[in-house]
Amino acid sequence: MKSAIQIFGSIGKIIQDHEKKLARFNTETLMAVAENLQEDLRRQTKSAGLGNKIAKSWRIGKYPKGKISLGPAALVYSKAPKIIASRTDRGLITPKNADWLAIPSKQAPKKGLGGKRLTPETWPEWQYGKLRYVPVDATTALLVVRSKTGKSGRVMRLKADGKKRKAEQDIVMFILKKQVKRGKSINLQNAERRALQKLKYKLQNG
Repeated sequence: MKSAIQIFGSIGKIIQDHEKKLARFNTETLMAVAENLQEDLRRQTKSAGLGNKIAKSWRIGKYPKGKISLGPAALVYSKAPKIIASRTDRGLITPKNADWLAIPSKQAPKKGLGGKRLTPETWPEWQYGKLRYVPVDATTALLVVRSKTGKSGRVMRLKADGKKRKAEQDIVMFILKKQVKRGKSINLQNAERRALQKLKYKLQNG
């Protein structure tokens, strides 16, 4: 007596359905990892002191767009690449075409002449007085003015009549350094490595 088993359905359709499920899984898994990588980089960007606007510059490009694929691809990139690049190196910052790096103090005005970034060159002398150089050691010096600080903690403007205020003292406007170490940086390599490890794990254990 012979026995037989009949398989119903089209082999082609079975394979097609399987590939579709696999494509959806691959695409959704990759996008989840890409979103985690984006959040990681946004968090690092904020920690590096670049603020929320630059942190949000991290975007995700999905390929193919709007479709699922057996071999999907995702690109996590920043729309502010030059700013991000400035914080991916933890080395030393040294002055260019100058002897010192001038770092404004908390007591200094927020802006320089014409609303420009405050530097010794854009220092509004007519408003706050003349800067005076005070050496500290071989790697550090100060630029100070003789004045007082207001309620905001910042240096006060000169009096309109030119007279001095009582109890004036030297207030640091700039700290001069020969070189400084960069602050917290964005580690792209570590972020990429974590993302690839997470993707490998999800694909193997999904």
